[in-house]
Amino acid sequence: QDIQYLAARRGNTSVSLAVNHTGSGPSGEALVWMFVIDKGSLDDAEMGITGTSPIAQALAASGKVDVYGFLFDSGKSQLKPGSDATLAELAKVLQDNPGLRIDVIGHTDNVGREDSNLALSAARAQAVNGALVSRYGIAPDRLNALGRGAGQPVADNGSEEGRARNRRVEIVAQAQTAPGTAAPVNAGGTRPTAAPRPAPATAPTPTPTTVQDQVNQVGNTVDKARSIGDTVRSLKDLFGR
Repeated sequence: QDIQYLAARRGNTSVSLAVNHTGSGPSGEALVWMFVIDKGSLDDAEMGITGTSPIAQALAASGKVDVYGFLFDSGKSQLKPGSDATLAELAKVLQDNPGLRIDVIGHTDNVGREDSNLALSAARAQAVNGALVSRYGIAPDRLNALGRGAGQPVADNGSEEGRARNRRVEIVAQAQTAPGTAAPVNAGGTRPTAAPRPAPATAPTPTPTTVQDQVNQVGNTVDKARSIGDTVRSLKDLFGR
């Protein structure tokens, strides 16, 4: 009933606001949806990642980077010796930034079955993580291995060049944390969920309401919806809409 909507912008702030009264009787509600977006400039140092290597600079600038230096034989998940330089570069980034946690995400082209590609991409990500741990002593809880198969291509799989671009390992930086406080990662490559919270105490039995109470409740709800609607109309007038 009487839906009011406002979309406005002033300076670097944008607001979307919708107000509606819905339902009838005791179930009547005033519903409000509001979104506020403050536009700002990109802080290149926001990730807090230091280093001069291409991987470090890409993570500092955009928080992620596609890496093509991890080499595998077709259909295999064992790192080839030609991967050593790239592995050392990524390890150096992690060593220079002890609070950094990363997602290591394997991607394949679309050749082969979907389930096989998913398993292969995850196994390749795990191989990178395993090498970082065993060769460079990176803590396992800073590395989260994921496999996306062929589901997130960056090029057309219709050509060999495009398929080569899609076969990659993506590194995504997570929020910096103090060393030693990163969330643990289990063997399956996912972060555990929080322990279930104790069940809340049983609420007391509500006092039965009279018909007049229900009428008053509906009236109050309608008044609130009208009041908010009036505010939206005033804002529209303010912005000349």
